[in-house]
Amino acid sequence: MRSSVPAKPVTPSQSRSCTTLSSIFYANDEQKRIAEAYIAQLDKARVFPRALVTKVVPLQAFYPAEVYHQNYAALHPSQPYIMYNDAPKVEHLRQEFPDLYTGK
Repeated sequence: MRSSVPAKPVTPSQSRSCTTLSSIFYANDEQKRIAEAYIAQLDKARVFPRALVTKVVPLQAFYPAEVYHQNYAALHPSQPYIMYNDAPKVEHLRQEFPDLYTGK
């Protein structure tokens, strides 16, 4: 279900490419504490072959997406990106957490 490799650092030659960096943005100290504790827990359990390089950084601002991006997966379920990337993740979450899944 992973969409990035949080244990793979970006090399200097990749820093200007469109490589996705793994980051967690926090809005308050509690969120920061939880994120850092979870990263430490994953590292301790050796979930990944290397230590995580995910950055925990303050959220500077939040900008809602344009209207045509809202509910994109629900409105365009047959788009290849949705079918290949998003739909399997949503299905996995539905199976893993049936009591929390609302289908929205």
